[in-house]
Amino acid sequence: MGFNVNTCRPYRPQTKGKVECVAKLMDRLKVYNKEFTTIEELDDIVNKLKEEINNEDLNFVEKPIDRLKEEQKYLYNMPSMALMCPYFRQNKGYKVSKESMITYKKHKYSVPIKYIGKYLTVNEYEDTLDIYYTTDLIVSHKISRKIFKL
Repeated sequence: MGFNVNTCRPYRPQTKGKVECVAKLMDRLKVYNKEFTTIEELDDIVNKLKEEINNEDLNFVEKPIDRLKEEQKYLYNMPSMALMCPYFRQNKGYKVSKESMITYKKHKYSVPIKYIGKYLTVNEYEDTLDIYYTTDLIVSHKISRKIFKL
């Protein structure tokens, strides 16, 4: 995506200022609570607030709107959603049982015994189930279509 993520250190309150800043913005929106009935009215309120915030004199060297103009020449266009979506997909983890199996859609699939107790993710295709440990493909199975009757 063209950037590096720098996470804050845990238990260091001095590094969490950016999160607090967003909370302050949400507090400023609360005064408009229930003053709109349509999404267009809400959009107008947010745009007015955005304009106000971007032009505030915050005792810094420059206003946020002026800083943005300078920084825009270094910004890239966002990649397509098709490229970005796999980064945001949350894969469910399936715990490997003592029998070295995972249960997926009421069917059991075997995995190597070294994965007992670990959580694996799956990708389902038309007729294949790929099972991964972190990003490593460990096994592929043909998807079972059997219906079990009790």
